[in-house]
Amino acid sequence: MTQEEHDLRAGDREQAQRLELERAEEEAERIGELARRKREREEKDAAEKRRQAKEAAEAYARLQELEAEEKRLAEEKEKEKFHPTLSVEKFKEMWADMPQSGAFSCKLKQMPALAPFTAHLEKQGFHVVFAVVSYSYVILCLHAPT
Repeated sequence: MTQEEHDLRAGDREQAQRLELERAEEEAERIGELARRKREREEKDAAEKRRQAKEAAEAYARLQELEAEEKRLAEEKEKEKFHPTLSVEKFKEMWADMPQSGAFSCKLKQMPALAPFTAHLEKQGFHVVFAVVSYSYVILCLHAPT
């Protein structure tokens, strides 16, 4: 074998080694890129799962709030069925729609003290909405069960 052939084969070996090294580097880069993409995909999936879990927790909390409010309203409605008079809240809610159903007027020898007078009316079953003593008269707004 001549020197030229020997140099040619040595050059081929060096070139083959360089090509092998380049291929190994490219393969390492490709494997690294695949691993990076996999990590990004896993991180994205984990973030999506956290977001979904947070939304589910918020939806569950809102559902619990709505159920509690619904229960409270049902209990209030149940109480109203058996309560002989309206609650203050319900009375205020219905006040504008209530027609005047009667009036009463009488002359008194002296002006009554307001607290005992309203207490007396409440003992008689009236719900005193408001009571005012003004100069020579007393104004009362009452509600009585039918």
